[in-house]
Amino acid sequence: MSKAKAVSTNKVKKSREDWIFDIILYTIGVLLIIITLYPMYFIIIASFSDPAAVSNGQIMFLPKGVNFKGYKQLASYAQPWTRYRNTIAHVIMRTLVTLVVNVPASYALSRKHLYGRRFFTAFYLIPMFFTGGLIPTYLVVNNLHLTNTVWAMIIPGAVSIYNVIITRTYFVNSIPKSLEEAAELDGANTLQLLIKVVLPLSK
Repeated sequence: MSKAKAVSTNKVKKSREDWIFDIILYTIGVLLIIITLYPMYFIIIASFSDPAAVSNGQIMFLPKGVNFKGYKQLASYAQPWTRYRNTIAHVIMRTLVTLVVNVPASYALSRKHLYGRRFFTAFYLIPMFFTGGLIPTYLVVNNLHLTNTVWAMIIPGAVSIYNVIITRTYFVNSIPKSLEEAAELDGANTLQLLIKVVLPLSK
């Protein structure tokens, strides 16, 4: 037992080079954290500091001339709250539309007996590498009369090829075939398999 303890303590001990490497590594990590977080910290302290001090570069680490006039003026405007509301609504609606569109497509592509599965897989993959660009996308949205509507932010990006591939791979590799076969023997159709078997296991 004493020999084992001696061996374990010898393994834990670090050499001088290891300590130097750890110090350099942690120093670089701390510097990267400071560089990343400082701009956000500066925005916060500048938001309730004297605007003249901010414009003159007098603020570095601590706020000067603390006041909340900017926040009061911002709260008096209705436009920012409308934008926040629109942002939240867009996120919720786009998430729902994306799930409704991508999950069935992924499930269909994961079925080996799907007729033309290779064609549809290539049909999905090609736009992932070759896109029409901004101007053709705008022309399509404009011709569909979606400009100046909420749907212009949702429908063009509803189909995510990357998400379809990831979800399809999960369905193929992670969902046990035996469960699907058992459900089929019990009389479940394809839609019931997706809703009652595949989706609950994919949460």
